Amino acid sequence: MQRAREAQVGDLTTLQDLATTLNDPIKRAQVAVEQGNYLRDISDFSAAITAAQQALTWIEQARLGANYATPRDEADQQSADLVRLEIDARYLWGMTLDFEGDYAGACIQHELALALARESGLRRDEARCLYGLSRSSDAMSADKAYLEASLPIYREVGDQAGESLCLNQLGYCLLVTGDYEA
Repeated sequence: MQRAREAQVGDLTTLQDLATTLNDPIKRAQVAVEQGNYLRDISDFSAAITAAQQALTWIEQARLGANYATPRDEADQQSADLVRLEIDARYLWGMTLDFEGDYAGACIQHELALALARESGLRRDEARCLYGLSRSSDAMSADKAYLEASLPIYREVGDQAGESLCLNQLGYCLLVTGDYEA
């Protein structure tokens, strides 16, 4: 397992070097999100949050430097890609704060990501953000409501892994509240 992690770090470093060489803020943001996910997975939460924040900085730079001479279809695609990337960065930040126990901060990031997902019609991301809110909210009744809202969306988009996570969390929520009839 250690060798796999070392290879992963090497791959992420190579990607970062390429994105830097290309001087492409979108690629840099994508790499920052991937690095943040890796750092969160190895429990380096501070560095994961820094990576998410850096990704958001690169996203903003990409928006400010958008090439208006680009054909409309390409510009629309780039704008959609930036929204998805911002959702990913905010979700990463929110989940990392959740792992650190900063539930209020996590909810803020999940709510910002959820608003973007809904505004853009990105249903899978909407379900993911609702799931994130269920993990971070401080009221079990809210947890259940978020999970009940995300479950049909996961089913609608055919995301069985998300559906499974949601059902597992919903079962835990029901167990903790003693709602054995549900």
